[in-house]
Amino acid sequence: MEKLSLLIDGLSNRLGQLFSWLTLGMVIVMATIVVLRYVFQIGSIALQESVIYINALIFTFGVGYTLKEQGHVRVDIFYSRLSHRQRAWDDLCGTLLLLVPSAVFIIWVSWDYVAISWQIREGSAEASGLPYGIVEGIYSNAECARKAGYKPDLASEHASRLLNGRDYPHVVDYVQELRDERERRYGVTTIGQLERLHQLSKGAEDAGQFSAAINAEKIRSALGGLTIDRRETINTIDQLSRDEI
Repeated sequence: MEKLSLLIDGLSNRLGQLFSWLTLGMVIVMATIVVLRYVFQIGSIALQESVIYINALIFTFGVGYTLKEQGHVRVDIFYSRLSHRQRAWDDLCGTLLLLVPSAVFIIWVSWDYVAISWQIREGSAEASGLPYGIVEGIYSNAECARKAGYKPDLASEHASRLLNGRDYPHVVDYVQELRDERERRYGVTTIGQLERLHQLSKGAEDAGQFSAAINAEKIRSALGGLTIDRRETINTIDQLSRDEI
């Protein structure tokens, strides 16, 4: 048991010390955002969104290290007066009775939301946001053609020919094989997702959470092909100069 404890402490130390450097990186990124916006009149939604991800990484990999080092903010009334043994009991009870139940509750209430977000390959709500290149299956047909080496101005035309089923039937077959593999790996099917979204919509409506029910219905309509969300950003306010605004 002691070896396991030392192993966990060592891993926590290494992760905490490694990811603590991201704090400096986040400060640099935020300073860059401010300088670009107010000095050069240049804005970047992707750069702003990256701060959220950096902060999430710092919290995720640093919270355990901070807890181990007693670095979290503590409202101390009795703790400083306790003996070392009493403090150990206080920490143990706080972990078992407060920290663990809170973590389990957060996982439980957010599981469906996170699962659906991954299953539908949810991306940035902003057209100029992060491309989320690390997530499988989020590229458009034209973007896939560009990544495959086709000229950017002809990518849409080549993508259409590759997927029409007549000119390159082997490409369509291979794409279907990849989809089947994804369904086997993640258990994701169109019918299954439609049914799941219907259940979520009905459950949210029954619970009086109408905003969540509407969002589920929007996603279900798009997945079923009833609606298409098309967005094209010609100019964003971040790209306009002060005179143009």
